[in-house]
Amino acid sequence: MEKLFLIFLISTANFLFAGNDPYIKITVAKDGSGDFTSIQKAINSIQDLD
Repeated sequence: MEKLFLIFLISTANFLFAGNDPYIKITVAKDGSGDFTSIQKAINSIQDLD
């Protein structure tokens, strides 16, 4: 019974937090219309998640 409750609890938590987008959206455009002008600058801007 405890395992069943734990599975239910984890499933509910996953459902509640599913709306959060885990991805970072950035735009690279050489003409300056995006967030960055080069792919390397965009990569360098992302923090290490250690």
